[in-house]
Amino acid sequence: MRTLIFAGGFVSFGLSFTPPLATAQTLSIPAGAAVYIDKMDRELEVDFRAELTRQKVALTVVSSAEEAEVLIVGAEQAKDVNITPQPGGIGLRVRRGGTVLVQNKVNTTTLWSGTWEVRSYDPKDQRKAASDLVGKLKKAVRATPNK
Repeated sequence: MRTLIFAGGFVSFGLSFTPPLATAQTLSIPAGAAVYIDKMDRELEVDFRAELTRQKVALTVVSSAEEAEVLIVGAEQAKDVNITPQPGGIGLRVRRGGTVLVQNKVNTTTLWSGTWEVRSYDPKDQRKAASDLVGKLKKAVRATPNK
């Protein structure tokens, strides 16, 4: 009887360590894909394009959506500019930001998304936000296994 209890415990112990089944397919950005940059914040788009080249992201930027396999689309959040009276002057608080999506052109499946935010109108802050965003995108492309 003890043997049966031990065997039953062993079987249940072994089943608890089975690897979970994959339920969702992981989406990936294919390295070397032709990409079209669609609607995006005007100031961010210039810096974003420059950063794609500077950081040597493994994507090819094309000039029309028809040539592209993948679309990069920006969804801008509301701009928040507040001017408040302060002792000795006025205070200006700025917050601009948005989300950038990388989508499959055929079925508009989102392959990657990232957010950006700046708290001033300083061009350096805008370039930093674009640089950070492209750095994250580069990691997503680089992590893609070659087919």
